[in-house]
Amino acid sequence: MKKSIFFISLILLGLNMMAQYDGAVGTEGCQAISQDDERIISWALGVEVNRGFWDYGDERVVDFGKAYMAIGKPDSTTTTAISLGEGGDALITFDRPIINGEGKDFVVFENAFGPTFLELAFVEVSSDGENFFRFPCNSTSYHNSDNVAEGRTAEHYNNLAGKYELGWGVGFDLSDIADNDLLDKNNIRFVRLVDVINGISTDTYGNIIYDGVSWPTYSQGFDLTGIGVINGGTPYKVADFENNTWLADVNSYEIVDMTSNYDVLEDGVYSKNHISNGLNFLGTGYYMQSWDWFMAMGFGASNVTNDTTATGNSTNLTTYYTSAPKYALEGLGKTYLHAYYDAYNFSMAEHNVVKTTSGEKFNPMGVYISSSLAAKEDIEISATENLYLKITATGYDENNVAEGSVDIYLYDVSNNINKLADWHYMDLSSLGEVSKIVFSIECNDSWVSNYFCLDGFTYKDAVISSNNEVLAGGLNINMYPNPAQDYLTIEIADDKADLQIFDLQGRLVRQEQLANQTNTINTSDLQGTYILKIISGKKVETKKLIVR
Repeated sequence: MKKSIFFISLILLGLNMMAQYDGAVGTEGCQAISQDDERIISWALGVEVNRGFWDYGDERVVDFGKAYMAIGKPDSTTTTAISLGEGGDALITFDRPIINGEGKDFVVFENAFGPTFLELAFVEVSSDGENFFRFPCNSTSYHNSDNVAEGRTAEHYNNLAGKYELGWGVGFDLSDIADNDLLDKNNIRFVRLVDVINGISTDTYGNIIYDGVSWPTYSQGFDLTGIGVINGGTPYKVADFENNTWLADVNSYEIVDMTSNYDVLEDGVYSKNHISNGLNFLGTGYYMQSWDWFMAMGFGASNVTNDTTATGNSTNLTTYYTSAPKYALEGLGKTYLHAYYDAYNFSMAEHNVVKTTSGEKFNPMGVYISSSLAAKEDIEISATENLYLKITATGYDENNVAEGSVDIYLYDVSNNINKLADWHYMDLSSLGEVSKIVFSIECNDSWVSNYFCLDGFTYKDAVISSNNEVLAGGLNINMYPNPAQDYLTIEIADDKADLQIFDLQGRLVRQEQLANQTNTINTSDLQGTYILKIISGKKVETKKLIVR
């Protein structure tokens, strides 16, 4: 029996090695997806790249392209791309979760010059940012030194990004990944691309993968031009500061002083709100009368995109050139927020605060963080051993009690972390439902700048109160059985109410009207833990439901 299984396995492996997949764009049966395909409903919000090398064994790091060149829809050129380099990788986030729907769920684009110049990447997905699952992939490619194109064209690859030429992408179906308790296929928040190392990397079955490039180039490795979402869940809210009119010109910054555009909080303490898509990013300032000096704190707006020194003085300290990164998350000329944090010298109003404009709770998902030019320069000249620079986001409840925090290290000698270039994603989803978030800086060198920059803040409106108790007046509700199986009975005192059922990720999975005082709800298609929200007029109540 064991011998039979062994020979069957060999046969199956041989069939896999001989298998041919769909071919290049224009050939019969090609499954390439155009960047103009109407099924694409959104594009990448942010991209973070860990650069690889020119070639395997080469020590030169690839530097072609910028991460913002892979945000949004590709522009059909070969130069608007970000190179991963040999063995490099890219982490991509979106303005909504990707879900496992009908057909392909998302599509990845590369800038291949033609059907024989292919640079490939593995594709992985994650719902929590910690556990990534790779799409099973196949390669029947082979090496032929006399003809590079032979054995390295589209029909030799399956479920590998980059198998089609410029303007055409590879679609990926989440159903191809085996089910796992650590992966929620209806809440994919991250896609990760890992460059295929030519002649070294192997497919799912152990076959060596040869891509279509056999010599070092300045753009060696996979070149990402964009990722499109085809099947997506409810969009997040995105605060990206692009719909504001603070800055009239490119490469300018917000002038702040105590007399023109700050509100008085208390004697000597001033504030200004920076509002974007329902969020309030609080800036504050402190006037030192003895020095006649205005110390600007917290958030300010900027779109500075170069390294040169802008004119600065003590009355517009937060707009000084040192508070700028190289460019905004979305690229040159776009608006971002810069921040100055000081917990050492001044007793003043809280600063670097994020809350909703309505005062309601919210569920933060994530934000992109960048160091300032000043921090980069200060760290590069600092001689402090085990130097680190850490940004912390702390979530608070309605009683101003800290409920949790998230850290991101922009620099850490001990752990070989250097994120002083570009923008880096800070996952805030573990904070849960909060009333506000306060950002702070910690560094073990007092001479390192306290500036940092922020962009692309995503969040969801709160679904439930923190203790699942009655909201806004409450309703007289009885529901049973709980846990439920196929049916749930809901009794209400009112004649009519609206029922909404949310999963624990905040997604609305059911909505219907309760038209009677006793209502029977079919729960046979549900399994797990849910939050029920019942609304009647201005009265709202939430309850937890378990379905087995």
